[in-house]
Amino acid sequence: MNSPDRKLTLLLAALLILLAGGLTAAHFLMGDKSGRSQSLARWHGQVEDRARLLAEPFGQATRRLEQARDDALARAQGQSREDSLLRYDQQLAVRPDGTTRPKGENFDPQGGVGVFLPPGLAPDDGLKHRIVTMGDTINLFGQSWLRDYPNLWFAGTEKWLVAFYPEYAWTEKLEAQYDPAVEPWYEAALSERNAKQGAVWGAARTDAVGKALVASLALPVSVDDKPIGVLAEDVPLQRLAEAVAVADHETGVVRLVVDTADRIVALTGRNGEILKNGEPLKVDKKMAEIATALEGIKSHGEASGALLDGERKRAIVYARLPGQPWTLITLVPNTLLGGASAGSTGIFAALAFVGVLVVLGVAAFMLKRFIAEPMGRLVQAEAQVKDLSVREKTARDASEDLARQVEEGRKKSTDLEARLAKANAAVEAARAETAEMAGRLAAMEEAAASAAAAEAAAPAAEVPVEAASQQGVEDAFAALDLENPEA
Repeated sequence: MNSPDRKLTLLLAALLILLAGGLTAAHFLMGDKSGRSQSLARWHGQVEDRARLLAEPFGQATRRLEQARDDALARAQGQSREDSLLRYDQQLAVRPDGTTRPKGENFDPQGGVGVFLPPGLAPDDGLKHRIVTMGDTINLFGQSWLRDYPNLWFAGTEKWLVAFYPEYAWTEKLEAQYDPAVEPWYEAALSERNAKQGAVWGAARTDAVGKALVASLALPVSVDDKPIGVLAEDVPLQRLAEAVAVADHETGVVRLVVDTADRIVALTGRNGEILKNGEPLKVDKKMAEIATALEGIKSHGEASGALLDGERKRAIVYARLPGQPWTLITLVPNTLLGGASAGSTGIFAALAFVGVLVVLGVAAFMLKRFIAEPMGRLVQAEAQVKDLSVREKTARDASEDLARQVEEGRKKSTDLEARLAKANAAVEAARAETAEMAGRLAAMEEAAASAAAAEAAAPAAEVPVEAASQQGVEDAFAALDLENPEA
């Protein structure tokens, strides 16, 4: 159970699982980042496409106004002056307030062009011709474009006005002191800032009848590089209002259109309020997210782009309408920005898990074949070497013990040899003494024999030979002083 290959396999399995988990997490994070980037790019593309589509009708309004200007200049050159003078006298008259307007007290704007000349203006034949020819241009194009634009007018530098406005009798409602030169659209068109003499957009506002949000488009008209007036029209901004609508699936999305002054011309859910106010909304403290978006767009400094707001709660996707003074902005919550899908992450995790199993199986086989088995043999050899070492140590200890015993035996043998030599010496000494005692005994026997002979010769004299002989033998053995009588 605790074999090396099992341990290595378990360790490798743990490492591979961690690796698979890390790769899955990395895939999710990278996929989330990549998915968000792709989603943001798609939103940006959609906003740019919508901005281009929105810009087209307003570009068309500019081209039509230029067409009307060219027609008016051509009429002034080609139309009969005598006819213009005759029509001027037939159609216009001075009113009691000093102004010159169409004849008749009940002017019907549905039937023709309204005219206004301020008190004190006595037009010469050339100006009368211009008023009539300009009226013809205004009437022609005004009626032709009525489906798209509610009105069309021209204001001359002499403060006169010709207008086609079927729903509103504009020229009849003007005060005698009215001066078109003070109107914002007039000033902007003839301003030095409009050096290219192009069409200029005015601020959004509610039209005169309060039905729609419009913006004035004014084009300066010049003859021989000298301005003679401004040709203008109101262009409905209904398309901008429609552009900020959101679909049911776009939960949390907010769209808005702002002008160059960062005023809100159209805003999701608040277009009615803008129309009622008669002018664009100003960004206030209650519009913190919009204020943040506008600041981000200014910092970005591009005509279009996609970025995240400071708190990263939503994306800011915007695009300037080409050639127009408005910017379309879409605020997209993070929940709609996409990211790594759970399905793709699950598939990747499953593939990673299968890969882990395959790698683990191959690794287990390789570990067993090239690592575990050699390591097992190595462990077995190591055990054998260890056993041999133990045996060697045991033999070495036995050898050392035997050597000690031999040494002790040698020492004992030497001692015994010494003692034996001493005993042998004692024996030799005893032998010498015995020989001496034998000699002495022989002498004593000889003496005894002599004594016996003498006794025999002299029976009266008794000598105690046996006692003397016994005492002499004991003295002889005592003289030997043997330590080991048995030896």
